[in-house]
Amino acid sequence: MAVWLQECPNCLYVARDISSADAQESDTIRHVGFIEAGMSEGMPDLATRFMRRAYIDEQIGQPREAIKRLLHAAWVLDDFERDATSVRVRAAEMILAIGEAADTELRLLRLDLLRRTGAFKETISEADRLLRGQLEPDYRKVAIGQRWAAFEKRTGAISLGEAKNPVPRRGQLRVIVSPKRVE
Repeated sequence: MAVWLQECPNCLYVARDISSADAQESDTIRHVGFIEAGMSEGMPDLATRFMRRAYIDEQIGQPREAIKRLLHAAWVLDDFERDATSVRVRAAEMILAIGEAADTELRLLRLDLLRRTGAFKETISEADRLLRGQLEPDYRKVAIGQRWAAFEKRTGAISLGEAKNPVPRRGQLRVIVSPKRVE
């Protein structure tokens, strides 16, 4: 992850290739918000780099890229055993702001982000909303897996394999299955 983004030591510009800044990005790094992005006590440098790139992406109208960078910052914080709640909340808010344009993968990511922040009721509610629609079988499995984990109040990471194949557990969990379409 340390090689995914470069950072200019002078102006702090962050990109995959710092020699390719355009005018809009150059203007963005002059904002106070850019300097403050990721600046908090104990924030690892790599997480700050991802946070700054997320700020740039958000300002230039690239919310999907910003969300991806926030997720990367959260992973770094997890690796350093730091609290990544605020970063995940911000990414979940950005997905919500995309609205109907958010594809299924982003909506599933939002489930994970919400669950990881402890927003279990919201995770279950959103999972139910997703499960009422037409989903590919693997996406349906992931939504059900996230719902199970939220029902159990689990905030830790779950693997894609576990999300697709949740272990049956004791207790009641109502899963809404949409009726098959007749054509």
